[in-house]
Amino acid sequence: MADRPLTFYPDLQHDFAKDNSLHDQYGLCVSQGCPKQGSVVQDYGGETARRPEWLAAQPSFAVFGRCVPYEQPARSSGTLLCAYPACQSTESFPTNPMQVCGLARDGTDKYWLLEQPDWSIQDGWATEGADEFVVKLRTAMATNAASTPEAAGCQERLRRETQISLGPADAGASYAFLTQITSPIFTFSRAVASNLGLVLGLGVGGALVCAMLVMLCLPSCAQVVLLSLLALLFVVLMATDYVLFVQAGVTSGIAGDRFKSFLEANLNMPVPPGADSLLKHTSRDAAMDQIYLFAAILLALAIASLVFVALSMGKQFKLVVALVREAGKTVRSIPSLMALPLLLLCSMALFTTLLSAGLLGVGTASPEKVQEALAALSLSSSADPALDFHRWQTASGLLLIIGFLWVYFFHVALFTTTVALTVARWYFRDAENEHQVGAGLGNCLGWPVLASLRQVFRYHLGSLALGSLLMTVFTIPRMVLEYIDHHTKSATGQNALARGLLCVPRCMLGCQNKNDNNNNNNKNNNTKTTTTITLLRDIPTKEFEG
Repeated sequence: MADRPLTFYPDLQHDFAKDNSLHDQYGLCVSQGCPKQGSVVQDYGGETARRPEWLAAQPSFAVFGRCVPYEQPARSSGTLLCAYPACQSTESFPTNPMQVCGLARDGTDKYWLLEQPDWSIQDGWATEGADEFVVKLRTAMATNAASTPEAAGCQERLRRETQISLGPADAGASYAFLTQITSPIFTFSRAVASNLGLVLGLGVGGALVCAMLVMLCLPSCAQVVLLSLLALLFVVLMATDYVLFVQAGVTSGIAGDRFKSFLEANLNMPVPPGADSLLKHTSRDAAMDQIYLFAAILLALAIASLVFVALSMGKQFKLVVALVREAGKTVRSIPSLMALPLLLLCSMALFTTLLSAGLLGVGTASPEKVQEALAALSLSSSADPALDFHRWQTASGLLLIIGFLWVYFFHVALFTTTVALTVARWYFRDAENEHQVGAGLGNCLGWPVLASLRQVFRYHLGSLALGSLLMTVFTIPRMVLEYIDHHTKSATGQNALARGLLCVPRCMLGCQNKNDNNNNNNKNNNTKTTTTITLLRDIPTKEFEG
């Protein structure tokens, strides 16, 4: 069926229920793209057809000739309500926002609306007996409620959320797990495809320009930038501490309210709407006031400790400034370093595409073709072809997943080592010229980066591959434990023994992962040292005389 290049799986949830390895997936060849949600596809199987026609219960997108289903994002809406003071319910026409209440069927009739109601509240009013004119009047009153004195006097606010999602009622855990994975992939891919020009222009080009400007300007103003960031950190911490003291009832919050008014009136800076509630003491629970007070005192002590630590680390701060300036000089001399992450990103995207195609091919492979391939390779097989196929499918899928992690960690190690070699080569080889800052033609074209890549592939590839494999070996059990923890939180939340059994291996694997990172860093340091020694032999001896 050359005119039908796509395969649509109309009964995938039942195929998963019969066999998670999809030994017998039922597919139909379709054309003109994957079927839209709600459309009907005619089955051409004749006597072997499970049904004469199929309804596409969920949307799907084409990946390597297969229509992969994904979970339609839930349509959500929300409405802001005021819980205190309570709603003044009335069946006649409302005269103020406090008379526009929620719905009796969901218990929100005690609260009144602070913004335009969503469609579910409007339909609920009509269902509960309000006529069309009353619904329109309530909607108009609630839409303008935010600017009224009644809304300013609201002391306790709630948000009512409504979500609607569609999906097969008999979908099993494996099918649901598949759609949970494919949904964010499809959403991300569609967003990138629809904004490809913006992504390439601002995401890639803009990032390169901004990074280059930062690196060009940072050496001259590194101290000012770092001091500004440190001051911003203390400002945020002190503002948080002030809000905690306000919520504890220690201070009234008038100073914060005046500062907010100054920002809005004189500097035209928008302040988040939630700032008003943070600058007012709304709690009526003495226990909560004590908790807020205790947290505020602890944060104040932490801020004071950080001040003393910052003052005592003057020498280290100067060292950081000097390192930042030296990094800026390096990038100014070798601007091709900025292109290395993009090169590795393209490589990672290529490997991801190939491995994804392989994983999809393994999941939808034909048992007959697999048996033919195993026989052609003279591989041993058992008397049960279905068992052989299941083993092959499981092993191939695991190898592809392990391969993806291995490739990812290998790219990270390759980036770190290449940058280290390039910087070491520039630093020691340019010592004769006192580190003159200025990019030559070769540095702009990437000759230093290419020379470092050549040296990495010639001498250090095995070390990087081994370190990446170790990272992969200890990452896979961590992923399995995270998955188990995510799906068993409700069951283990009240069981201290179960939580302990999960926490112990996670901590052990986390420590081992850090050790692997340290080992990889040591390998990079050894690589830099080897390069330093090699390059020092090329520098004239007179540089070290005297």
